Amino acid sequence: MKVRLVLRDRMLLVALLPVALVAFGLVAALMALHLNDLQTTHQQRLHAVAQQVAVDSRQGLADQDRDQLALVASGALRERDLRAVTILTFDGRVLANEGQQRDTAAERDVLVQPVWAGGVGPEHLAEQPLTKGVAVPGLLGHVRLEFANQELAERRTEALLAGVAIALVGMLFGGLLALRLARGFVEPVVRMSRMVKRIGEGDLSAREPESPHDPLRELQRGLNQMVQGLEVERDQLEQRVAEANRVLRAKMDEAEQATLAKSRFLAAATHDLRQPAHALGMFVARLRQLTQDTQAMQVLGSLEVSVQSMQ
Repeated sequence: MKVRLVLRDRMLLVALLPVALVAFGLVAALMALHLNDLQTTHQQRLHAVAQQVAVDSRQGLADQDRDQLALVASGALRERDLRAVTILTFDGRVLANEGQQRDTAAERDVLVQPVWAGGVGPEHLAEQPLTKGVAVPGLLGHVRLEFANQELAERRTEALLAGVAIALVGMLFGGLLALRLARGFVEPVVRMSRMVKRIGEGDLSAREPESPHDPLRELQRGLNQMVQGLEVERDQLEQRVAEANRVLRAKMDEAEQATLAKSRFLAAATHDLRQPAHALGMFVARLRQLTQDTQAMQVLGSLEVSVQSMQ
C-alpha cells in the first residue's frame, strides 16, 4: 500500500505539473487578449459617444445657446456609464454642465472631444481641449465627458474569474486523466514489486497474470519467464545436490566399512602378536631365576630388553 501511494503521488505530480503550467499559460494568454479587447472596445465606445455629443452640440455652440446645450448634455446622460457632461467654448467658458463629477480619478475615464464648425478639424489640435484666449479657425469648443469605469472593472473581474474557473476545470480534467493513467501504471508496478518480494523470500512459484491492457505486459511476461527459469534451475540444482549427497553417503559407508575392517584386522594382529611376546617374556623371567652365570645373565638382559621393545 505504501509503494502504491508513493508511486501514485509521484505520477500525479509529474502529470499535473505540465498540465497546470499549460492550463495557466493558455488562460493567461487568452485573458490578456480578452482584457485587451475589452479595453479597446471600451475606448472605442467612449470615443463614439464623445463624437456623437460633439455633433449634437455643434449648433448650440455656434449659437451660444445654453438651453439647447443643456438639453444635449441631459440627453447624453442616458448613455450607459456616462456620469457628467460639460460643454465649453473654445476659450474655456462653460455653457452646460450636467451630471455628477467624481473626484477619484481611478473611478472615471475623462474624454475631451473638440467641436468643429465643419465637423472635422486638424488632428494635431485634438489634444488641446482648453485653449483660452486663442481663436482656432473652425474650433467652436469642447465637450468633456466623464465615464464611470465600474462596468469595465466588473467585466474584467468576471473575465478573470472565468479564466481561473477554466484553468481549474482544465486541471481537474487533467488530474482525473492523470489519476486514471497513474492507476493503470501503478497497479502493474505494485504487482511486480509484490512478486519480486516473494522471489526475494525464496518463493519461486510466484506468478502474476498478464493482462492484454497492461502497459507493462512485456515486462511482466519477462519477469514470469525469468522466475520460471529460476525455478527450473533450482529443481535441477536440487536434483544434482541430492545425487551428490547419495554418492557421498555411499563413499562414507565404504570408508566406514574399510575403517571397521582395519580395526578388526589390527585387533586380531595385536592379539596374535602379543600372546607369543608375553609368553616369551615369561620364559625369559624364568630363565633368569634358573641360571646364575654372568654371561647368561647378560644375554638374558638383552633378550628381556628386546622382548619389552617387541611388546
